[in-house]
Amino acid sequence: MCNNKFMDKLPQRKSIRLKGWDYTNNGFYFVTICTQNHECFFGKIENGKMKLNDTGLMIDYWWQKIPNKFPGILLDKYQIMPNHIHMIINIVGAGSSRPINPSSRNNLGQIIAYLKYQSTKQINDLIAKTGHQSGAKTAPPT
Repeated sequence: MCNNKFMDKLPQRKSIRLKGWDYTNNGFYFVTICTQNHECFFGKIENGKMKLNDTGLMIDYWWQKIPNKFPGILLDKYQIMPNHIHMIINIVGAGSSRPINPSSRNNLGQIIAYLKYQSTKQINDLIAKTGHQSGAKTAPPT
């Protein structure tokens, strides 16, 4: 359910990032991304199952593209909800025996920024063409 009034009453969250932690390190990272103002952009729950709309399908598309852009990233479980997405990203290779150029290591922030940028750009294009976020039946780019 999307109840913005309920969400407005919640206290502001503090960062749960570990100070001093290098987010290029090997490991599984659990990430949640919420929509702006907790608006339900990605679809709705029907009969207990998430039904993605066009924007939800775009999020799914760009999630699947992450390993193509970032070698050494394995995607684990994820769930797109009406107003947020939960995902587990596995960064591998940081502890490999071959030397890794620090500037080429996968950074969790860069991965999330890529997902948010690509999907937001496409969703904004959809809104500009149709006037709303779930009206066009366009497929994500191939």
